[in-house]
Amino acid sequence: MGEVCTGQVQGWTVAYLAGKVMPMLSCPQADILVSREPLRRRCKGKRITIDRFDVWRHGAHAIAADGQVTHAGGLQGERPWAYVPRARSKP
Repeated sequence: MGEVCTGQVQGWTVAYLAGKVMPMLSCPQADILVSREPLRRRCKGKRITIDRFDVWRHGAHAIAADGQVTHAGGLQGERPWAYVPRARSKP
């Protein structure tokens, strides 16, 4: 079963899921939900949801106190050395 850590930051409820989301585990009710594992749409934060795939696609994320999310992928732009992940092609 996944481990859940919750807390309050400037009036926002933040939840961190350290393990996989099991079908019998109810998703934590949080404004911001961060997961180390892929959520595959099983859980959603009320305002912001960041999972393993988001980090893989966009790199590190930063959340401002007003709820604005920025990520490294958006800051680096389209440069020849910037890695752009691609979905697997079907055989």
